[in-house]
Amino acid sequence: RPDMTEEKKAIPAIAVALLSVTLTVVGQFLLKTGIKQVGQVQLGELLGKLPVLFGNFKIVTGFVIYAVSAVLWLSAISRLDLSYAYPLISLGIVLVSVISWAYLKEAQDPRRIAGSALIVLGILVMTGSASK
Repeated sequence: RPDMTEEKKAIPAIAVALLSVTLTVVGQFLLKTGIKQVGQVQLGELLGKLPVLFGNFKIVTGFVIYAVSAVLWLSAISRLDLSYAYPLISLGIVLVSVISWAYLKEAQDPRRIAGSALIVLGILVMTGSASK
């Protein structure tokens, strides 16, 4: 609508923060699936394996998505208190856990599930404050 101010057109900072976290999770998933194609890499072999790593589409895409996520995060924290926004990053732990179980067939025992529930509860407590 033409009568909307710039502020009303802007994507809410919380949505930008959540998008950043989601993209970080997607980046992690791509990095994991890409490194599964490459195989295990010991720290001492890392430099020698860089051409192979950066020749892998999933790994490169994962890093690009990470970079986009970082830029979005800058936008989010420019408008939110860091103490409000930063707990949202831990939501990534929960999302990675779910994706790892659903797509990578990684085990999710009751302790991991309980830990994820506690993380979500902690996020709700920390972001439920009035100052943003």
